[in-house]
Amino acid sequence: MFYLGVPLWVFGVGGLLGLGSGGVGEGILVITFEGGETVREVVKSHTDLRVYQAAFETAMRIFELSKGFPVEERYALTDQIRRSSRSVCANLAEAWRKRRYRAAFVAKLSDCEAEAAET
Repeated sequence: MFYLGVPLWVFGVGGLLGLGSGGVGEGILVITFEGGETVREVVKSHTDLRVYQAAFETAMRIFELSKGFPVEERYALTDQIRRSSRSVCANLAEAWRKRRYRAAFVAKLSDCEAEAAET
């Protein structure tokens, strides 16, 4: 899977997509492939995910850039772009919380992709 240009492969106790027991305090193993290298990290919170960090940084950049939009677009284009960019982070956080339930997890990741495309 690729979200915001960041390759993301998540494995947990239950296998692909981090669907392990995922209890409080448990981490999941995230494996990414960068330039032919395999990088393994244990992630304990959605804020540890690189895709979340990239989405958050992008949302902050969008907010700063949108300050320069025309005033007449404040309640139309500007507001929509800001809301959809923030929604990516919110949906990633919700996907993390629902990672034990495959259908809900995948649905939230799909929502993230749709919001990113809208932005």
